[in-house]
Amino acid sequence: MTPLQRGRTIFVADAHRGDGKRFVVRADEKLTAFLELERESKRGTIHRVKYWEIIAQNLKKRGWSLGYVSAIDSNGRTIFVADAHRGDGKRFVERADEKLTAFMELESAIRHATVLLNRQCARAFRSRCQAGFKHPP
Repeated sequence: MTPLQRGRTIFVADAHRGDGKRFVVRADEKLTAFLELERESKRGTIHRVKYWEIIAQNLKKRGWSLGYVSAIDSNGRTIFVADAHRGDGKRFVERADEKLTAFMELESAIRHATVLLNRQCARAFRSRCQAGFKHPP
């Protein structure tokens, strides 16, 4: 297990081949990581998995359009900027020293905003119910 920012845990399964190559699979659940590694090894084609690509795929499945860019800042360091937006006007931009970190921060910001929105909707619904709001027939 690898602890990451904001309390997330990523499970890592890895395999070594005789020629010295190492392949790593990362997933949100331990079983998923090992099943993915086993599936790839049975096919005989274990692929190097980039976790930022998994995050990007998951966000795309949820309706987000994504982009990223790397740039050099004024101190000569490489920075990565990841951007996600939807048709409803929501947009998130995160900057980090590594591409994976930028995508993890992006995913975390979207998840946090979604949780807050769900809480606000639940509060609004409860207050309507307490005020005697009834659905139209």
